[in-house]
Amino acid sequence: MVDLISFLHSEPLSLALREKCSVERYEPGRILERLLDGQARTGMVSLLAYMENRDALRLSRSASIHTAHTTMSTLLLGRGQGLRKSIEVAVTRYTRTTEFYLSLILRRLNVDFRLYRSDGTEAADLLGEREYALVIGDEALRAYSQGYSIVMDIGSEFSRLYNLAPLYAVTVSSDEAEEEILRQGVRDSDMHRLECVPLGVERGIRADIARRYLSLIRYDWSPLTERTLSFIGEVFRKQDR
Repeated sequence: MVDLISFLHSEPLSLALREKCSVERYEPGRILERLLDGQARTGMVSLLAYMENRDALRLSRSASIHTAHTTMSTLLLGRGQGLRKSIEVAVTRYTRTTEFYLSLILRRLNVDFRLYRSDGTEAADLLGEREYALVIGDEALRAYSQGYSIVMDIGSEFSRLYNLAPLYAVTVSSDEAEEEILRQGVRDSDMHRLECVPLGVERGIRADIARRYLSLIRYDWSPLTERTLSFIGEVFRKQDR
């Protein structure tokens, strides 16, 4: 059994895996809980969750969630204004990794910022709390149809500033057989991308947005993902000193 994140980005991989093993879908935090308490042996967790729990989790270089640069589903939204030199951001409860990337970006751009973690996930709720909102996943993809001011695509900006591929989730596993099934699923996932577009529409995402987004998502483990993992690992080591 493999635990996958319950966002649109994992649908092609989920369909490929269902031909080979059972698949459970959860929010990222719930998958982490299941792995730590032994309810699951293989699952996708956010990159930051892995880094914070790496002593208790075994990284599997079998599958990941990343893009080459543009991501579409990691957005900094505003109430109509561009990026100011001092900002307050309401952050969706779903994200830690994208919040971490945003912090790196804003520091590199010399923007003074404060992040406020919210219980909300939708753009309207977050922008009701602060002048800027960090939204990810399906909520971010829905925002393209809702007329919000998109200040930046976090993945694209991270790639531009750091010359790295934005890596969002990694696999941890204690089961080698399930790891091999995941590798097979990664290889087979491309054939399922187009059939997942209607699943995006069911989630309130425009068909053209879902189609383009699914074409950007990558699951393989590659030198690109290894470079980003090494970079984030070095950032964490510096913080621990």
